[in-house]
Amino acid sequence: MGFLKDHSNLLVGLDKDDPLSPYLFIIGVEALSRLIQDVEDGGVIKRVPMGHSKMSISHLFYADDCLLFSKILEEMSREIIPSGSKSSHPYDIYLGLPTLIGRDRTRGFNHILDRNDERRIHWCSWDKMKLSKSNGGLGFRDLELFNLAMLAKQGWRLLHYPNSFAARVLFAKYYPKVNTVCQIPISVFNRPNKLVWRCSQNGLFSVRSAYHLQVESQLSSRGQSSSVANENKKWKNLWKLPITNAEKLFLWKACQDILPTKCNLVKKRVIEDPFCPFCCSKEKDVLHALWGCAVAKDIWSSCSLNFQKMNDNFINFRELVMFFLSELEEKHLA
Repeated sequence: MGFLKDHSNLLVGLDKDDPLSPYLFIIGVEALSRLIQDVEDGGVIKRVPMGHSKMSISHLFYADDCLLFSKILEEMSREIIPSGSKSSHPYDIYLGLPTLIGRDRTRGFNHILDRNDERRIHWCSWDKMKLSKSNGGLGFRDLELFNLAMLAKQGWRLLHYPNSFAARVLFAKYYPKVNTVCQIPISVFNRPNKLVWRCSQNGLFSVRSAYHLQVESQLSSRGQSSSVANENKKWKNLWKLPITNAEKLFLWKACQDILPTKCNLVKKRVIEDPFCPFCCSKEKDVLHALWGCAVAKDIWSSCSLNFQKMNDNFINFRELVMFFLSELEEKHLA
């Protein structure tokens, strides 16, 4: 049981990582909501109707943002907007992006594109990097597909919680007849309708399953060869090798032919001479630099296995690595 005490003055503010900080933020947001409600009751602002329904709103909170909906005079806004807030200008930047874009989106993002294209060599496309590691990529998420999965999650929540505030606002604004559609019986046995997500074992929607469903659909639309399953197994074995992550990444780059060899630098128009500076007889690509060159063979000869006696008729370094992963025993690859 608590007791009422006198006011206390804090000498040091709370850090954002303090466990008490979120609760104080919620209290502050609740107080702001009450102040807006008082101004609304005083007739200073009026609620904005959502579509043709009877529902109307005056403000929305999302994280640390507040959206006000009303026709309000400029001099009256000072009574509502806190003193710590400020208006946005066209030249303001937030998280590296312009706060106001306008109709000319190309002009708004030109400075980002120009900054990313400052004489940088692009070695690998994003389409390869976003593939899973078992498919020869690095496992980066496709932001567009992930965003669609997140939007699908919101749709799933709207259908399961139709009485929530967000659902009532969106349905009133964009789907005024959604309740009529949802009440249409599907089963002939007069049972209540139930939504089931077929891509999960428990029938519940998850962003992870929705994302992988889109990735699989995208891969199947492009078509795959019959040897994909065997090659996927080899890629998995590459990432399971008992070596450091830096060495695994180097092997992956070598297999993708994105190392800065002289051949690749010639293709990028950085240099003009593609020949190996040691043997001066062949062009220095990844296979020659790491396997075919006499200097590389001298290094391989110091290995416990007789690599120099193996087949030398490989098209590229990726074919060589895949041959090692399939033919050699795991103890020899350690």
